[in-house]
Amino acid sequence: MKKLLIFGIIVLFIGVAFIPSFNAISISILENHPPDKPTIKGKIMIEPGTTYDYKFKATDPDGDNIRYYIHWDDGYTQWTDYYPSGEEIIVNHTWKMVGVFYIKARANDTHGALGPWGYIKISKDKAITNSPLLRFLERYPLLIQFIQRLSFL
Repeated sequence: MKKLLIFGIIVLFIGVAFIPSFNAISISILENHPPDKPTIKGKIMIEPGTTYDYKFKATDPDGDNIRYYIHWDDGYTQWTDYYPSGEEIIVNHTWKMVGVFYIKARANDTHGALGPWGYIKISKDKAITNSPLLRFLERYPLLIQFIQRLSFL
């Protein structure tokens, strides 16, 4: 009886060794790298109330799809949909007030990695700087901020 029990245990161990589901499990952990800093292209001299297109492009070293978080510097931010890495996308925006703005954007891959910020400086069109009202408002930047806050209410 003892010999039969030992024989059964040996057969069990040999059988387990040949069953793939009982073999050692290997786990591979892939490192996720954040996307590169996006480039931002578009008109840098603007007029309030006019809609402008801006192009955003970043690549992900792992080839993951990416989306962009865009901060328009006028109280508005937005997330885009996901796009293939390296694809240039176009997003438009309209500024309601005159001023100097910094568009900043960063890419986010499908695994949650956030890349560094990319920037572009936007300012008013030089053609409209001769307006007496605008020259007055330029002297009182707090008044501009007050008016901008009223427009968001």
